[in-house]
Amino acid sequence: APAVIARGDDVMWTSGLVFGKAQGIVGLETNLGTLHIQLLPDCAPRSVDYFIELLSLRNCAGCRFYRAEGRGNFWDAKGDHIKNAAFGPPYALLQGTLEVDGVGFKEIVKEGCLAVRRGSVAWVGSGPEFLISLADHG
Repeated sequence: APAVIARGDDVMWTSGLVFGKAQGIVGLETNLGTLHIQLLPDCAPRSVDYFIELLSLRNCAGCRFYRAEGRGNFWDAKGDHIKNAAFGPPYALLQGTLEVDGVGFKEIVKEGCLAVRRGSVAWVGSGPEFLISLADHG
């Protein structure tokens, strides 16, 4: 588990690197539990570099989730899109920011990755806003 260096109302989560099967997995520890995110350096090297940089800070003061939208009637229980249905709203996502207080964010150039599927983490534009998909958006 990651070391907890700071706690409080202004620190929404801490971060740490966990290794499983030789793959880097980022652990975002929140008040509601830990989210484990597998890093994909072959797909998104600049994004992975940014996550590794965040780890050196030991906390993400200013980072937070601020939007949550369910799947509505557009996706089935497995997160598969229902044929001919709209893609929202709701848009089946958790959205937040990874902009750390006092640290300037350098935009991340768009990287060619896989389609956004259930469980995917993706930048909104060039960051620092990000989303976690609750359904397939491909």
